[in-house]
Amino acid sequence: AAPRDEDAGKSGESASFAIIETTTVDRSRLLDRGLELLLSTTELPRERMALAASLRRLDDGTLSARLAAAGMQLGRAADTSAYWLLAELCRDRAIDPDSGAQLAGTLRHLLLDAEGTHLVAILEQQLPALLPAPDAARAALVEPLLEVLARYRDERTHDLVASALTGIGALALPGLWLTIAEHPRAHVRLLAIELLADLVPHTGDARTAADAVARLLIELQRVTHSDERAALAAAAARLSSAAVLDHDGEPARAVDAGIDVLGDFGIDALGFLAAGPHLDHERRAVILDRLLKDVAVELPDGPDATERDPATDAVTFILDDHLGRHTDTVPRLLTALVRIGQSPFTPAPLLGRLVNRLTTQWRQVASWRTIWGPGNVQELGRALGLLAERREFPVLLRLQISEALLPRINQLIIGRALARIFAHADGPPLSTLAGTAAEKLVTLAAEKYYADDEWEALAEVLVDMLAVPDLGPAGDTARRKLVNVLGSYRAHLSSRARAKLRFIASTLEPTLRERLDWA
Repeated sequence: AAPRDEDAGKSGESASFAIIETTTVDRSRLLDRGLELLLSTTELPRERMALAASLRRLDDGTLSARLAAAGMQLGRAADTSAYWLLAELCRDRAIDPDSGAQLAGTLRHLLLDAEGTHLVAILEQQLPALLPAPDAARAALVEPLLEVLARYRDERTHDLVASALTGIGALALPGLWLTIAEHPRAHVRLLAIELLADLVPHTGDARTAADAVARLLIELQRVTHSDERAALAAAAARLSSAAVLDHDGEPARAVDAGIDVLGDFGIDALGFLAAGPHLDHERRAVILDRLLKDVAVELPDGPDATERDPATDAVTFILDDHLGRHTDTVPRLLTALVRIGQSPFTPAPLLGRLVNRLTTQWRQVASWRTIWGPGNVQELGRALGLLAERREFPVLLRLQISEALLPRINQLIIGRALARIFAHADGPPLSTLAGTAAEKLVTLAAEKYYADDEWEALAEVLVDMLAVPDLGPAGDTARRKLVNVLGSYRAHLSSRARAKLRFIASTLEPTLRERLDWA
């Protein structure tokens, strides 16, 4: 009843899988033979995903125990389909407690010793989070997960490990504290700090959150690395503003008192504190003014100073590092300001002050009267867009931001921000601006203003603009032009933009819908 390896290679795997699915004689032997093929260290069978799916359908309740008995053979298989099968069994609640405990032990060893392809498969299937096992066994997976991050520093691995630890939940907290205190690699400690701030509020325990804030402040006094101190302060401020501590303002006041000595490294923490519920409006205003002052600081634009050695006549240039430091801190400052601007606890006068100062600064840097790096100029425009795109944002302030951004709509990041702002246009001033913005984008696209590598982003911005519900008095004309110019860029639409366009087309009048039938 079970196929031989050479048969699988000769006639393709599909026949072999059909035999396993349709044969009813000796199910136990079929499961054994199927797992033997699935965990084979040879190249055959090549297509094992169908075999794994067949084994899942054939499961008589013993498959999880058979996989648990395979142990480290999982990590020696030539294919990683077994991890998909394990994840599906977890979702089917088909893994018994004893098998779960045994598999957790195997998983711990695999995380420490398996090859890269197996590690990736384990993390992509989120097995550490899905596996039903005793609490102690699940908590024991935290250390090897963090060691994976120590070995592989790419963003994908970072995200997968973070997701797995989040899935383990409160059981991961002791391991994270140990990592923060003792791990030799800074980037692993930074991830542990970040995850701690994510996981503690989910415990729903105010005492746990308050104790975590106090412990983070103690760690802040112990460490000397600047980035780590900034992360500890931000995590403490974030936890002190969490909903679980709504009725306890003491942790927030303790954080506020403890971060004054951090200087620029306290920016993130100040943003969380000023956006939280516990500071009075006077202190909130002081923090806001400080952050705004740092964004708009006057930078020296004179020539670099020089020193001449009288003995050798050699000239030494003394570079001013104010511009470099400001360029590095601007993204963090803007993130903190956006967080404050989006907070429901920020009073209207402070929100108006924030928008006035940022739009004034935008006009300065966008016209090059104040010199910023191009990336930070776009970051400021994006920050203004994030503030104004919220539906509950005051209409007059939304109008003020739109008028400031519109002259620079030729920058695609600004065009995207404006399209999202205009999605909530609810009056003639904003809808008229939306129509003007659409006309400008159409003109720029028709004139081939953008380089070839910008066409995909341009097409998505045009789709976003087409989604704006009200394009002003000449809205019908502007919408027809948008549809026409989109046809010229149809080959550059991403799958996401194409799906969005299909939805938008269903809301348009029949004539325009017919012109978009290619979507």
